[in-house]
Amino acid sequence: MPEFKTVSPNKQWPTVRYDKVAKLLLKSGYDVVQFVFKSGHIIPGVRQIKTPSFRHAVAALARASLYIGPEGGLHHASAAVSVPAVVLFGGFIPPRITGYDTHTNLTGGAVACGSLHACGHCKAAMEAITVPEVMGAARAHLEKVTA
Repeated sequence: MPEFKTVSPNKQWPTVRYDKVAKLLLKSGYDVVQFVFKSGHIIPGVRQIKTPSFRHAVAALARASLYIGPEGGLHHASAAVSVPAVVLFGGFIPPRITGYDTHTNLTGGAVACGSLHACGHCKAAMEAITVPEVMGAARAHLEKVTA
């Protein structure tokens, strides 16, 4: 069985941008944590939590102040445990279908195409979501938590 679904590339924000967001949050004094499943990109300088299962990840997520990541299981979990989120939708599926009003849902301005295979449209939509856009949304959520 493949480790990732065929749609995964359509939901991948450039890893260098996750690195930049983490660096900016760390510089602002936030404790930044990354769940580590089996493999994948490791964000430099952040605390790693090994999560051998989705249930372990959700348990850890329940203690978070904010989730930043793609549309998918963890964004649904963040809604279930009442954790605010900045969700990177890109161009795969529209937020009106799987999004939550309590989250900031970013599409990069794209209309969703739903492609189940690697798609240039979805990649461009993800690349259109900027670090300042994600940081602005993150700060807005975090300010509510600390207020």
